[in-house]
Amino acid sequence: MIRFKKSHSGFYLSGYLLTAGILLFLMDTVAFSQQAGPAIEARVEALENYVATIQPTLVEISDGFNRSIQKYTQDLELSLQDYSGKLQQNLDQRLERMGRKSVILNPFSSMYQSVDTNTGIFLIAIERMERIANGVRLHVNVGNPNYADYNDFTLRFIWGKKRIGELGPSYEQWRQSLKGVDVTFNGKLAKGKWNSLTVDLAPVGEGELGYLECEMNVKSVELETE
Repeated sequence: MIRFKKSHSGFYLSGYLLTAGILLFLMDTVAFSQQAGPAIEARVEALENYVATIQPTLVEISDGFNRSIQKYTQDLELSLQDYSGKLQQNLDQRLERMGRKSVILNPFSSMYQSVDTNTGIFLIAIERMERIANGVRLHVNVGNPNYADYNDFTLRFIWGKKRIGELGPSYEQWRQSLKGVDVTFNGKLAKGKWNSLTVDLAPVGEGELGYLECEMNVKSVELETE
């Protein structure tokens, strides 16, 4: 019988090959790291540059958006203010047409308004206005379109700053800020004529005649008898 003696040289060769493989792998890894290092650094640098570039752009976009919102808000406020002013004017006109015994006068215009009184309708207009010591003097024309003479009447004037709508004080607060005076005339309002008179309003400061309201009350009427 032939016997074979086991040799350990194969195991030694396998160990050498494994060690050589590990060394080659480590060398390849180091080489790859050396080659990939600059590429990674370049990518990181490019990313940093992108962030540095986009940040001002984002800030600019944000500022533009804020400016747009601010302009929209300002335009909306102006629109609401304009709408409120027109609404108030419309209400004043409606109240006047409903026969309230008060009219809104423009002290800078000679256009007449019709005022409803306890004895009928009269016409009232401000011919002109002049400054006095601490107020204004109104040159007023009162027209009597009726077929009767009237005696003794009272004009009530209420004035103040013009209401600026919902952006300002409430309507009640604004009404409380107005000033007023009653002026009584002992005389005759001739039928079918304009009757001239003067009224002093005081005190009237700068900008305090943006609103002027007038009421009229007549004490007696003269009718002809046959």
